[in-house]
Amino acid sequence: MAINKLKTVLKIFISIVIFCLIGVGIFYLLNIQKEEQKEPDFVEIGGYVEIEPDGICEHKGMVQVRLNMYLYPGDYGYEKHYVQIPVIPVEGYSGEIDKDGRIINTDEYENWINNLPKTWVNNPFHNHFIYIEPTMSDEEIMDIAEIHLKNAYNQWSVNEKIDLKNPNIIWPLVVDSDRLAAVEAKIQHLKTTILIRQNTLLENEQNEIPTL
Repeated sequence: MAINKLKTVLKIFISIVIFCLIGVGIFYLLNIQKEEQKEPDFVEIGGYVEIEPDGICEHKGMVQVRLNMYLYPGDYGYEKHYVQIPVIPVEGYSGEIDKDGRIINTDEYENWINNLPKTWVNNPFHNHFIYIEPTMSDEEIMDIAEIHLKNAYNQWSVNEKIDLKNPNIIWPLVVDSDRLAAVEAKIQHLKTTILIRQNTLLENEQNEIPTL
């Protein structure tokens, strides 16, 4: 009788263990499925840099190029530069202004601004100017831009003031018509060409700008 009772208890115990193992297995499988379905988190990249057409011009016989540096979602401090701004209508402010175009009623102007529709924009976290020879290729320009981007992001991500240095530039002694024509051609090319580069340099690479 005692043996039969022990067998019954053992069967119940084994059934409970099996039931628990099945439950654990189901829970584990469900969690794996959830993890697979879950959208991946943003991975820090370190931003991207692009050529700003409005900042391109001739300067002392060289081509001045403006670099705009932006952050991706997930990059350090992204939310500081992804902001809402008012959408200014084409006709502009319709309130009173003086003969010099200055706002007369600042409270009224502020109320007008606050009631405009808003849009989200991703502002640059840093801008920088470089000066290049008109013969420099787009690839070479973006190689320099990428190094500046990495140096800027390295400083930004540890809350340092961004301080980028250009190498010493050998300015042309003679700026004649041929040189100006080459500079102007490069300017027009850059203004009509989309040039963007991600921060893809490895940590152990040299982040120094080659001397021009």
